[in-house]
Amino acid sequence: MPELTSYEAVVATSWKETCKKAALMTLILLTLHDEPAWSSQITASIADLTNGNLEFDQQSVHRALRRLEEHNLLIHKQEPAPGTGAKRKVYELTQSGERVLREHLTTTMSYTRHPTFQRLSTMSD
Repeated sequence: MPELTSYEAVVATSWKETCKKAALMTLILLTLHDEPAWSSQITASIADLTNGNLEFDQQSVHRALRRLEEHNLLIHKQEPAPGTGAKRKVYELTQSGERVLREHLTTTMSYTRHPTFQRLSTMSD
């Protein structure tokens, strides 16, 4: 596949930033689906889920966590951080969070299972 022109690179970058904002809450819920985690684990998991293509600063992750908690999609517990004596918030999905995630994946995100999407998303040079 040919390299992007400078114009195409600007458009792609802008589109990526828009998609990042929309994807963050889904990625957090996906991360917490299997087990509770604290914010740095969530950030690392998002990088892993997106193959390093989407990275978020801690402030963005914390804002999204607060929003999700306000919507009762997750809760947190204070737990001691090993070796420091400090407390950290460990987040986990609520039953509502599980149901909302499942609904989102089976409706809004269902296009990702379409053969055209699968074919194009796995194309290489």
